[in-house]
Amino acid sequence: IFRAGLKKKFEAPAETYRMETMASRVMPNMALLKQLAQAVKAEGENLEDQGRFGEAAWIYVELIEYGQKVQAGPVIFCLVGLALEDMGLKALQGIETKLKDLERAQVVSRLEQLAAERISFEDVIKRERYFGRRNSLTPFHYLIALRMSRPAMDNARAKHDREVKAERDFIAKLKTD
Repeated sequence: IFRAGLKKKFEAPAETYRMETMASRVMPNMALLKQLAQAVKAEGENLEDQGRFGEAAWIYVELIEYGQKVQAGPVIFCLVGLALEDMGLKALQGIETKLKDLERAQVVSRLEQLAAERISFEDVIKRERYFGRRNSLTPFHYLIALRMSRPAMDNARAKHDREVKAERDFIAKLKTD
């Protein structure tokens, strides 16, 4: 089911953009996203234990893809997605030296494809602003909320930029080693 889901487009559910359902229905389920990622990562670790590093690498690439898909929502989704993506990247970095040349080339190709398809942080900001406008009593309230959320948005952007750079650097390393 996980792999079938990766083939589909993902967008945060509609109730994500309503304050009354965000806290009661969406946030309690965010932990399930991480639990699923941990289960998938355990599959990769099991393959590593068997010496099947190429297959484990694909599992970790799937985790990166999963994290990128989860980012299609307001900032909280971006942050959770970045954490999931980083889980896959770190696991992949851990087995990088054990991959054969062909496996490395295949991983590079897929990572480059994912990088090209990734949601931009500007699109995350658009979703966050939509959430803010939809849940503000007046335009004045929206402007105040926008101003107050600026440090959190800057922090999220910095995390996004670090993850993008880490993946770009890893792709370059795989190509040169």
